[in-house]
Amino acid sequence: MFRASLALILFCSAPALAEGEAKAPGPVATLALALRLYDQAEGQGDALGMAVAARLAATIRQRGARHWEKQSGKYSGPVLQDAGTARLRATPDLLTSGAAWSGALLMAEEDEALSDLLYELSPPVLRGGVSQVAAELKPGHEDRWTLPFAGQSPAEIAVFATGTDSDAPQSDPGAAGTLLWAVEDGAGGILCPMRPVAAGVCSFTPAENGFYEVVIANPAGGSTARAGAYLLVAN
Repeated sequence: MFRASLALILFCSAPALAEGEAKAPGPVATLALALRLYDQAEGQGDALGMAVAARLAATIRQRGARHWEKQSGKYSGPVLQDAGTARLRATPDLLTSGAAWSGALLMAEEDEALSDLLYELSPPVLRGGVSQVAAELKPGHEDRWTLPFAGQSPAEIAVFATGTDSDAPQSDPGAAGTLLWAVEDGAGGILCPMRPVAAGVCSFTPAENGFYEVVIANPAGGSTARAGAYLLVAN
């Protein structure tokens, strides 16, 4: 019963308890938290973690980006050593499709109290929304996305790798399509430095209305280098 009570507490307050946050994280950070939690919980066979993650994701409305502009070209920036793109098995679409929740219910059948609680929960309340776009990036290239943000309003951006390394040759680590990303302001200033995809959320508060650039790069080299797929998400 204690575990079931803990689940209820987590469903109600998890967005306000993210590590390092002085206040409740925004929708992008909440979605990123849900994805990491589900990925870890599924790997460990943790029904409670899977349920919490699916519940968190269901509080975020997802929509396709309409007014983002993209420019693509050759990448000539730095190559981070041992960057190691973190690819997640879960995607935002999976967490909100019903499949993740069904999987959590199935796994929770071994715990009668938890199973009863999950079946009796009311639908989650929406806490915010995100815009997102999926794309694929060729080796040695970069995409520059221009995103508008309102002044004095918190901005959040995240990039998730959606490909897989399963068929990449073990003899050529560069073939996997390790993706890097950074965020710049309109004057070329660095807001969030180049880092591996899925390394975290880039958060800032613009002083005024303006446009910002999200740079996503695939520096993979070698004759067997492959394209890298990603999902760009912002509030």
